[in-house]
Amino acid sequence: MVAFRCQVRGKDGSITWRVIEAENRAEAIARIAAEGAAALDVAPRAPSLAARVAALRPGAGGARGWLAVAAPLVAAPLAATLGVTLLAGSTEREAASLARRLAARPALVTRAPVAAALGRETVSATMARLDTALPEGATLHALGRDADGVLEMEIDTADPEALRAALARDPALARLATAGETMVPDRGLRLRLVERR
Repeated sequence: MVAFRCQVRGKDGSITWRVIEAENRAEAIARIAAEGAAALDVAPRAPSLAARVAALRPGAGGARGWLAVAAPLVAAPLAATLGVTLLAGSTEREAASLARRLAARPALVTRAPVAAALGRETVSATMARLDTALPEGATLHALGRDADGVLEMEIDTADPEALRAALARDPALARLATAGETMVPDRGLRLRLVERR
């Protein structure tokens, strides 16, 4: 007897998988038809790993049979360990090479931008400051930092002097200097402010 894996369409149209033991494929199809169902796919079921290992008894396959089962089980973890070891060594070599290259540079070149970036307020924190500092009628149009990290913004206002006075009251915003002015219809002036260094 052979176990066949069968995809069957029942009388109600539902599709299910079944295992039918029969002498051959034709007999399996005939059994399905006798139940009033249609066989969509009938194929011999592959033996499970446990059945294949059980078939490799020392008397059945000899030492070669056991070797065929044991070799992949032993080789896979060894290959994984070897791969991890090689990758770790490669990573350590790259880190050492990078450390040597960075050590050759002057300390100011590598540390100055990092120290400056860590000492800056985030753009969202600046927006929160502006929310409380901007006078009535002033509107934030644009806000960001340039490639060097310098804070830049554009604010629309009808009264530039009131805006400058309001910004001067906040220590973090007092460092802003006017870099340009543009007339904006229905809003007055658009001031371009840049952080002084």
